[in-house]
Amino acid sequence: MIKLNSTIHKRLIAQASEAKNLELTDLADGVLGAIGPISREENEIPIFSHADLEKEVYNHLWKIAMATVFYHDLKHVDIQKVNDVLPRLVQMVLGSVEQAIERKNDIGPFELKLPGEISDKA
Repeated sequence: MIKLNSTIHKRLIAQASEAKNLELTDLADGVLGAIGPISREENEIPIFSHADLEKEVYNHLWKIAMATVFYHDLKHVDIQKVNDVLPRLVQMVLGSVEQAIERKNDIGPFELKLPGEISDKA
């Protein structure tokens, strides 16, 4: 489970609360459902690479695909055809969200350090 830092977690809860007060229920419920009930401890340093991010989005897209299969009450589905579109969607979703949060092409702080980046000096 992805846990956000406490600062953004608290801010998102406040924004979701404000959205609910403005009767933007779908927005509020979407945010609250996505952030989870607890934040990450300040001393907890996760390792989360861009490949991990892509895998997370890919897995969620599969959930969307299965919700679509459920909605249409299908008796069969060609998972290879579904899988053929998912990698493009991963890139499209990530590109759009990263643009919206103004973090396109940034290297995340939880990427594994390369040997030349590791220093004993703190």
